Amino acid sequence: MDVAYNFTGWNMSLPVNVSEAGMVPIDNRTDDFFGSNQTWSINNVTNGSDITPDPNGSVSRSEIDIYQVHLPLKITLEQWVPIVYYIFGLSGNFLAFIVWIQRRMQHSSGCYLAALALSDLCFLLLHMLYEIHYIWGHKVFNANGACQIFAIVFMWTQHMSPMFVLAFTIERYLAVCHPFKRDKICTKSLAIKVIVSITVVCLLIDGMQGYFWTYVSKADDCDVRGETLIGGVGSVWSVWSWVTEILIFAVVPLLVLIFNILVIHEARKLSENEKIQLQSRKGRRTSTTTFMLLAVSFFLIFTTLPVTIVYNLYAVFQQGDPTLSDEEIHLDQKWQAHLKYTAIKTLVQYFGMAHYACNFYIYCITGKMFRKELVLIFKRVFRIQIPVSRRGTFNSSLRTHSTGFSLRSGALRASERSIRSNKSNGSIKPNGPENTTLL
Repeated sequence: MDVAYNFTGWNMSLPVNVSEAGMVPIDNRTDDFFGSNQTWSINNVTNGSDITPDPNGSVSRSEIDIYQVHLPLKITLEQWVPIVYYIFGLSGNFLAFIVWIQRRMQHSSGCYLAALALSDLCFLLLHMLYEIHYIWGHKVFNANGACQIFAIVFMWTQHMSPMFVLAFTIERYLAVCHPFKRDKICTKSLAIKVIVSITVVCLLIDGMQGYFWTYVSKADDCDVRGETLIGGVGSVWSVWSWVTEILIFAVVPLLVLIFNILVIHEARKLSENEKIQLQSRKGRRTSTTTFMLLAVSFFLIFTTLPVTIVYNLYAVFQQGDPTLSDEEIHLDQKWQAHLKYTAIKTLVQYFGMAHYACNFYIYCITGKMFRKELVLIFKRVFRIQIPVSRRGTFNSSLRTHSTGFSLRSGALRASERSIRSNKSNGSIKPNGPENTTLL
């Protein structure tokens, strides 16, 4: 009996064969590792050409070998799409983190977004190690200890990202729907406490991965402990994976969606007096920040929920008989349905990965103050002189303008006093024909 597992992080399915002896891989390879849709081998199969003799005398090929023949798009996407995300995501998250830790950007929302950028940056770096290890075949963490640490940290960075989005979504809801509590809720100190709490809770949840995964010296690979798979869908590993998957990648996005709907509904109910009040500088800044955070949180929803839905359909579109020939697979309805599903699953998976790589570009499009601060950073780095009137942001720009007005007014008053003093001393003579200069 084939059982589809929904392993953490990317909601990827793990096809296994349940026998009386416990859990045995169908074809010497599980489908996914650490919530990513990349195939990996339980028996150190890295070239995708492994074949296993069937007890009946037929030959059972590996799933990756079948994909190479019947679905080469999957193999191509797995090898090259992540590289695109690394290029844009690593640079984007690094720049976003630098911007959000600037003194002028360290409001409560900026703290959450800085934490989000850092966690996404770490995830992409770890995902790169994963690709090198399992897709390109260069073993990076094939050692006892390294295997467990990688499993914990990889899942830790994946789970923190949606939780940070939920945190600043709730904060924005409280700021918009309960404005009189804004000064108490939207504070930098409270944001830091929430960030630390989320970090610790996610680490405690994902610390279990250190028990689930272990280095198997015979296979020379990082694998799930056999005892945690006993019991099929009721095994410790299966239950824990399902619970964390549903919590992080289904419940959290749905909560984000609910709070976003409440924020939009409350914003549309604003009275005329409140709309006039929003024309102030602080009001405009709050409204702009709300729009940017809504864009980020909706992006999480659109990139996460489809992945969750698609991967939960694995049980409906399981693979067919691996002993069939290529011609038979081409005519087999079960295999064809599975291949079509796998193609869609792969595309949806990499669309979902965009959440970890594209937030920086959302900030640039929707955040005016973010763009200004980014420009200031580039000017400082490349030693471009910054006009005084453009150095400040938020209230500092208002102070610059008011200070300039005061300086000009003071200079004018000083000039008038000087003229009156010179007149009284006779230094300035009345204008006459002899004192007139032709210009």
